[in-house]
Amino acid sequence: GLTPAMLFKIFAVVALVAAVIAIPISHDDVEAVSDLQTSSSRTSNIVGDRKVLIAIGEFQNNKIFSNAASQKIMNDQYAPLNDWFKRVSFGKFGKWIPTFMNDLGKGFCSFPYNQGTASMDKMLIDCENIVKAKFGSTYDNYDHLQVWVPNNNGRGGGRGQIPGKVTIIEDCLTRSDCFDLLGHEFGHNFGFSDSRLPTSATSTSWAKNEFDSMGGGDAPKGDYSVEYKYQVGWIPDKKIQDIHPNGVSSGVFSLEAFDKPWLHEQTDDFMSIRVYLNSNPGTYLWLQYRSLTLDNDYGKDQVLIDICHADTGKKICSIFSKFYYINQEVYGPVLVDSTPFDGNVKNAGIDIGQTFHFTYAGQHVTIQPIAKGWNSIYVYVSYGHVNGISLTNLALRKPASQTNTAGSAAASRAVDGNTDGTFSKGSVTMTSTSSNTNWWKVDLGAKYVINHVKIYNRIDCCQGRLKDFELYIGKLIVSPGSYWHNKHVNSWSKIIWGTTLTVYNYPVNNSEGNMVEIRQNVNKRLSLAEVEVFGWPVALPEGSHVDELTAESDLSVDEEYRVDSGPVVM
Repeated sequence: GLTPAMLFKIFAVVALVAAVIAIPISHDDVEAVSDLQTSSSRTSNIVGDRKVLIAIGEFQNNKIFSNAASQKIMNDQYAPLNDWFKRVSFGKFGKWIPTFMNDLGKGFCSFPYNQGTASMDKMLIDCENIVKAKFGSTYDNYDHLQVWVPNNNGRGGGRGQIPGKVTIIEDCLTRSDCFDLLGHEFGHNFGFSDSRLPTSATSTSWAKNEFDSMGGGDAPKGDYSVEYKYQVGWIPDKKIQDIHPNGVSSGVFSLEAFDKPWLHEQTDDFMSIRVYLNSNPGTYLWLQYRSLTLDNDYGKDQVLIDICHADTGKKICSIFSKFYYINQEVYGPVLVDSTPFDGNVKNAGIDIGQTFHFTYAGQHVTIQPIAKGWNSIYVYVSYGHVNGISLTNLALRKPASQTNTAGSAAASRAVDGNTDGTFSKGSVTMTSTSSNTNWWKVDLGAKYVINHVKIYNRIDCCQGRLKDFELYIGKLIVSPGSYWHNKHVNSWSKIIWGTTLTVYNYPVNNSEGNMVEIRQNVNKRLSLAEVEVFGWPVALPEGSHVDELTAESDLSVDEEYRVDSGPVVM
């Protein structure tokens, strides 16, 4: 057997060879070959402008781009590429500055290569050596070297060092996804590996992760995953909520829409929830909220989950991370499918109201998107296989009061659980006086995050009494019937004018409060059939659960999922 000393020597040799030759990983539509993966700690911040030196290569069939065609590629592709990188980096990236080597003549990197992926690898390395010899120390002034080659016998694709400086792009003059290809291969240079989605529990095939540009997703609509953005310094620590057994271990958290980067500096919401799986230190679930669809076939308003493994002591997806997920091996993040393993990325995300249970090597995690906020989504996360949180009616049978009462039409009728709006049925409130200052309120008894309020009007007559009114969510009542002029931060109010409905259903921006009040603005009696207030407690005990929701799915990978972190030769 191999002794520890022998293993250490093997490790040293592999790491040295990988660092020297920096063999790249393939693009999705290029046949994978055996690669040596170069080691990587957290990548240096990818901010500011990036200078790209563009060279021309050719295969033995002597196909070659003309200088004019190459210039057209550069002009057509780099302007939208700049816009995309500015968006995905939250403005930290700067822009690409390409320089075309048109003074070096036709086929500067011309060699009698055979067509194929391995030839692209050789061309990539050889061309860099030629450029280094030509430019000398000036080569160090460029952040990237990009080699453009014509059609490789109809194969298409590209290669990129992980991490590194060199990419090779094929047939960008005619292929429709050149923009996507450029974003993908530059991502490899940043240290990003391919991301995948397993298609089944037994097959050896992988589906593309269309939500991630490193998984084959369309770059203009797609993105880099949250863990990759964190890796290159585009996401600050304060925008990541950690779930850890020795820290915050459960709760409801607000995730801002990851595909709306203009929110980054405008909200205090988190961009991701990172769940530590303590059964294997360095393994994390990364949660992100995608509010937009790639097209009409993809889910909207879903929480996506990646699982990735980082080197010990680091909180990133390392390219040394080799996953044994079901019967397969992959570097980089894996998209967790909430409907395993149908290979369909369109339903991989978790919908609002769905409770998802994930089990990894005995570690149970429950995840449930609860409700939408303002360009955000509220997500319940907890260790343990627990029930989710349902948006129960918080006002049901809670203490209620009103300005005054006509006969037996007490304020409590609006929280008795009966929505019948016929007054003679005995479940409609009414004040004894007509006034434009009549009010009704319910004390919830504790502070809650309130998602929406549903108001049922009287239906047998007098609906106009609820034509103009004000709805308040308050954290503090100064005095009965107060307008809450000194209401706390996050209290909420809305004036509803000129609208007469049978049922009013108003989102209240997930405001925190312990009181809900309705104030009349017409000089009439106030009548209500029912008031329902939906939300959840502000402070959740660990492993808390209310009513179990009906939409559930489970993924258990206790035995099939293992992680081996270390230098690997494939």
